[in-house]
Amino acid sequence: MPIDRMLLESEGAIVKKYIKGEIIFLEGNEPRCYYQIISGEVKMFCINSDGKEFTQGIFSDACCFGEVPLILNLPYPASAMATRDTFLLKLSSDSFTRLLNTNHQIALELLQAISQKAYNKAVTLREVVNNPPETRILSFLDSLKAKQENPNEQLLVPFTRQEIANYTGLRVETVIRTLLRMKKQKKVDIIDHKLYY
Repeated sequence: MPIDRMLLESEGAIVKKYIKGEIIFLEGNEPRCYYQIISGEVKMFCINSDGKEFTQGIFSDACCFGEVPLILNLPYPASAMATRDTFLLKLSSDSFTRLLNTNHQIALELLQAISQKAYNKAVTLREVVNNPPETRILSFLDSLKAKQENPNEQLLVPFTRQEIANYTGLRVETVIRTLLRMKKQKKVDIIDHKLYY
């Protein structure tokens, strides 16, 4: 749920550009700002003790991210990085709190958006924990397709096999084998190493 840009700017939000690969915040940092994407894409991820990355979410135009730790005043449980050149609106924590306290409709809409994210995360976690690789990958692909303008059109998947592995909690080798099997079953297309769904 995006908050109106003019309203954010009237509260003191600034626009900041992050280049592809630039870290926005690190796991364990104290939250100091509300972030909303104007254009671009942000990945939230964590890395386990073995060095394996797990993608917790991918956010694009008009999405906000990292708002729950900001509201709870708790350290970030994951890092955030721009995966493309990205323009963000940044609003200080104090200004964000003031905005929520004075605009109950925005607070309610934000609560609904956070609730939807929590629900989606619970569904994703269920998929990751309880299902075989093909089901995990199909769930990931279905969520991508649902976000595109025309869900009936074939989707060129804009993620590498490694990124799909990071998002689904699988090893990259497992993703590659599973996608090849899915191609034989005509569930996906692979043309010139590009994945279509």
